[in-house]
Amino acid sequence: IDEVFIKGFKEKLKEKYTIQVARAKKKEEAEIIAQDLKMKIEQKVYVRQSAEDGFFGRFKIIVGDFITRENALNYIGKLREHGIEDTWILREEITNEEFKPLWIMVGDEFKSLSDNTELYFIPSNPQSYLSYKGRDYRGIFTLKALSSGIVLVNTIYIEDYLKAVVPSELSPYDFPELEALKAQAIAARTYAVRNMDSNADLGYDLGDTPKSQFYLGMNAEHPISNQAVRETKGEVAVYRGKLINALYTSTCGGRTEDVENIFSGPALPYLRSTSCVYEKQREWQIESNKSFAPIYVKGENISPEVASLISLGVIPPKMRPDFFNELISVSEAESWLRSASALLGKKHNLNKNTSKKSSFTLEMFVDMVIEMFAWQDRVSNLLLESEKDFILKNKGEWAEKTEGNAAYLIQSGILPSFAKIGSSHRALTRGEVVLYLWKVMQSYKSFTKEGIFKAKHEDKIELEMEEEKLQLALSPDIFLIRNYNGIYSFVSQLEVLGGEKVKWIETEGEVLLIEIIYPPYSNILDRSSTYHN
Repeated sequence: IDEVFIKGFKEKLKEKYTIQVARAKKKEEAEIIAQDLKMKIEQKVYVRQSAEDGFFGRFKIIVGDFITRENALNYIGKLREHGIEDTWILREEITNEEFKPLWIMVGDEFKSLSDNTELYFIPSNPQSYLSYKGRDYRGIFTLKALSSGIVLVNTIYIEDYLKAVVPSELSPYDFPELEALKAQAIAARTYAVRNMDSNADLGYDLGDTPKSQFYLGMNAEHPISNQAVRETKGEVAVYRGKLINALYTSTCGGRTEDVENIFSGPALPYLRSTSCVYEKQREWQIESNKSFAPIYVKGENISPEVASLISLGVIPPKMRPDFFNELISVSEAESWLRSASALLGKKHNLNKNTSKKSSFTLEMFVDMVIEMFAWQDRVSNLLLESEKDFILKNKGEWAEKTEGNAAYLIQSGILPSFAKIGSSHRALTRGEVVLYLWKVMQSYKSFTKEGIFKAKHEDKIELEMEEEKLQLALSPDIFLIRNYNGIYSFVSQLEVLGGEKVKWIETEGEVLLIEIIYPPYSNILDRSSTYHN
C-alpha cells in the first residue's frame, strides 16, 4: 500500500463518490475495458450492472471509491493523461455500517473501523521508512480508533527516537559541540524512560511536541547528534537509585527556579534555582587599515557588493560613496566586465566597437553581458516565448534585437522589471553596474565561503567549515563587515567571542573580506556565543 487517506473524527459518513469512465452493452466487453484500465492506474476499477439498458449499454465501468467530490475531481485529471475524456462523477449514499466512526481509504479499498480497532503500517523491508505529512519516520505506525477519537502512534526503538529528539531540542547547527549534545541525549533519554505510559489513556507514551519532547522524525537527524546518541547508549541520570525528573528548558531568563515553585510535587535537590548566564571568555579583536562609509544606490546599500568586487580584483579599490553615484564610462564598464568574465574563465571578445560611445547605457550593459559571458544559448533555450511576452508587456522603448536579452536578465533576477529599470538609453552609474554585475557573477557560483569562527592567533584566524579546520592569514587591508540581523556595517575593528557564523572571501590563503554574523541579542546579555551556553 502506498497511501492511506482518513476521513472523520467520530464522523458519520453519509456519502461517497465514484467515477464512471465508460459503458458497454455486453458484460464481457465491459470487463475487458476494466481489465485494461486496471493495468494503467492504481485505483480500484470494477464493472457495475445498471437496472436500465441505456443507449450505450447497461454495464458501467467504475473507478474509485472517493471520500469527497474534490478527490474525484482531482483524479479525473489523471484519467485524462490516459486518454479518458468522457467521465461522470457519481454520488452514492452509504446506508450500511453508518455508525462506524472512522473511514479510511487503504490503497483502493474503502473501509470503516470501529472503536478499539488498530491498523498497523509496517515498512516493506528493513531499509524502508514511513512518511506522514511530509516527514519521514523510523519504526512502524499504528492507527488506533479509540472511544475518544483516532490517534496515529509511531512505535520506535528508543535510541532511534533520540536521534530525532536531540537535534530537535538542541540544534547541532547552532550548537555543534559533541559533549553538549551528549548531555542533551542523556537528559532526553532519562525523560523518555521516566515518562513512559504518561499518556496511556490516550493510547501512546509521549507526544511529539515540547509538552513531552520535540520529535521531528528522520528529517531532523544530524551526524553529530546521532554520534552523541550512540556514545551515550543506555545512559540515564539517577538520584538515589531512581531516574531523575529530567526537566529542561530552551530559555531561562538569567536564572532557573526551584522545581516546587513551578510544578506540583516535593522539592528536589537536583532541580534547584541556579544562575543561568553565559560563561565569560576571551574576546578577540580583528583590525583593518580600511574604513568604509555606506554606499547607497537608489536606496539600496550596495557596500557588501562593492567590497566583494574589490576583494576579487574586479573593480578598483575606490571607496568614496560619491564615486559610485557618478556615471560610468564605456571603457571603465567594459574593463569591469572583462575582469569578471576572466575570473569565471570566460574569454569572449566584443564584436562591437564601443569606444566611441559617449556614455554607457542600460542597453549596452545588457548586450555586453550576453556577449561577453556567451549567454546567447541561455536566451534562446531558457526563456520561453510565453515568459518573454509577459515580461515585455511594459518594456517601453527597447530595440527589438536587445529586448529579448533584457527579458532574460529580468527573468533570471539580474535586472529588475522594465517598469523599474526605465529607458534602454539611460546612462548607468558605477553603483548600478556593481549591483547588476555582482548578480551576474553570483549566477555562476558563490564567491563567499561560510563557516564558524573559532579563534585568532596573531595575524591568522581559525575557522571551521563543514567540520574541516582552517587557518587563514588576515590581509592588513581586510574588509570587516558587522552583520546584526541583516544590517551591514563596515568597521575598522571587530570583537569576536568564538562560535559566530562568518562569511569570507579569500585569495591564495589570505582573507580579504570577512563578515561576522552576530547572533540576536539574548535575554541576558547583549552578546552571546553558541559555544558557551
